[in-house]
Amino acid sequence: FITVLSPLIFPSVTPSIWLIFTLLTYSIIFSVTLLVWKQGYPLKPHFFLAKLLLIIAALISNLVPLGLFLQPLDFPSKYLTWLFLPSAFLFSLALADRLNVIIKEKAEAQSKFFREQAEAISLNRELNLALQKAYDELEKKVEKRSGELNKAKLEAEVANQSKSRFIANISHELRTPLNGILGHAQLLQRYPNIEPKQKEAIDAIYKCGFHLLALINDILDISQIQANQMKLYPKDFNFGECLAEIVNLFRLRATKKNLVFNYEGSPELPSAVYADEKRLRQVLIELLDNAIKFTQTGQVTLTVEVLEMNKEKPPLAPETIHFEIEDTGIGMTPEQLTKLFLPFEQLDNLAQKAEGTGLGLAISQRLVRMMGGEIYVNSTPDRGTIIGFELEIKPSSVILVKPKGKKILDAANIVGFKGEKRKVMVVDDNLEHLAFLTNLLTSWGFTVSEAKDGKEALEKIQEHQPDLIITDIFMSVMDGLELIKNIRENKDFKKVFIFASSAIGINSQENSSLEAGANDFIAKPIKVEELLEKLQANLRLEWVYKSTENPEEIIEEQATNSSEMVVPPAAELQEIVSAARIGDIDRIETEATRLRQLDIAYIPFADKIAELAGEFNDTEIVRLVESYLANC
Repeated sequence: FITVLSPLIFPSVTPSIWLIFTLLTYSIIFSVTLLVWKQGYPLKPHFFLAKLLLIIAALISNLVPLGLFLQPLDFPSKYLTWLFLPSAFLFSLALADRLNVIIKEKAEAQSKFFREQAEAISLNRELNLALQKAYDELEKKVEKRSGELNKAKLEAEVANQSKSRFIANISHELRTPLNGILGHAQLLQRYPNIEPKQKEAIDAIYKCGFHLLALINDILDISQIQANQMKLYPKDFNFGECLAEIVNLFRLRATKKNLVFNYEGSPELPSAVYADEKRLRQVLIELLDNAIKFTQTGQVTLTVEVLEMNKEKPPLAPETIHFEIEDTGIGMTPEQLTKLFLPFEQLDNLAQKAEGTGLGLAISQRLVRMMGGEIYVNSTPDRGTIIGFELEIKPSSVILVKPKGKKILDAANIVGFKGEKRKVMVVDDNLEHLAFLTNLLTSWGFTVSEAKDGKEALEKIQEHQPDLIITDIFMSVMDGLELIKNIRENKDFKKVFIFASSAIGINSQENSSLEAGANDFIAKPIKVEELLEKLQANLRLEWVYKSTENPEEIIEEQATNSSEMVVPPAAELQEIVSAARIGDIDRIETEATRLRQLDIAYIPFADKIAELAGEFNDTEIVRLVESYLANC
């Protein structure tokens, strides 16, 4: 169309130029067509024929005006139409064919798309099935593994329970004969006419028995910790009194080794706290005992202080209390420090000097961790050791006041009590312990009845009408806790005093027995002094000593006639004066107790000091003791 119409649009251009342009145009079109066909584009023959006819017609229409065709040919322009019509027809066929090709290609593309989509869906279904299969297999494996883990957990729990039962049983089996040994040793100590050598042997039995008990306690403690059976039992207690007792105990031990014992207590320390007193005391005693044990010369210092006092804290917010013990002992190497807290480990160069199982520090570390702290150690060989820990301790809201004028009992000389006869029922399935308590209580003037288990006790209680029942917890037929509950449910015996007693899980059993309805708890092996104190406190007893006179009157008489009073050496007197000058009443009472045990001749003097301490009369104590020091 361009070749036909261009002469009309541009008449000024010469025909020869248009001819050249036309030939060039058709050559390009035809070449492009051949090139497309050669490259594989599907072109039908009629498409080429149509284009060829169109080119011929265009050439003729451009060559005639140039006179290239002779006139005799008489090729008029109207005949060109017969060339355009077949060309148009062939082009229509070519276009129709091309349209069919496009439709076919589209159909094939759609078919391919649907086929690929179907394949994708099929593949997706297969993947989903494979994924579901893998998920099911994984779920089965997880279920199987969970079942195995649950089974292992149950087996571990059963093993743990078995271990706990073993601990309880072995505790009972070990402590039961010890109860008999220690109990009867205490009875023998009370015999009036034993010879000095016999007394020495009895004292040795008693001392060795308690040493064995301490070893057993260590083994049972570490077993409970490893079995996750160890628990803390916090309560309100007098923190200052607890520290004073510990300080006094180890000051005496240090003095015996010619060591200096220093105590540096922060004035900000709370007077009463809420914590596990037994376990805190156990840790401090263990650390101080090691410090003194491995220090031959120099000093041991205990520091207890409050860290970072914050005045904006609420009144009963926990305080960070720092405990630290420093000694000038033999020290330890870094290698020894790595083994310090391992169970059953004793340092090689100390093994000959150390007594015990090697469990004390391992237990102490576990206990401190349970209380929220961590024991740290710094040590240098031949220079000494620093060991300590920090605990968050809550001050107590309870005001704990020590009873004024508390008398120290002279257990060895008690023969009875004033007032009406009191009846006690002892319930225990161990015949040795039953005999020990019966003999002991009878010697103090009690009427004693016996029962071998809770069921027998319930049968006898109506007949004997006891004022007090002392029952073991672990017994056959009916245990002590069930017995206590049965008694408390009986309105006729709700007011009967009940002491629970056990050698197993002392802290937990104490709580359980008090919750069941017991008035008090006493741990086995029973200490005579502790039993006397509990009897006196619960039954409101006034003890009668070997003299028929009132012991308080005896004390008063002995105190007024000081010239006849036997006093201890000057070093002991100086210890009392030092405590009195700083108002350390607990330390004074501890000294008085020690003097009574040191020599029976010191009892009147010790009783007088204890009486003045109970009245908080430290000024009179200083005056009295200094009067004796002046004559030394």
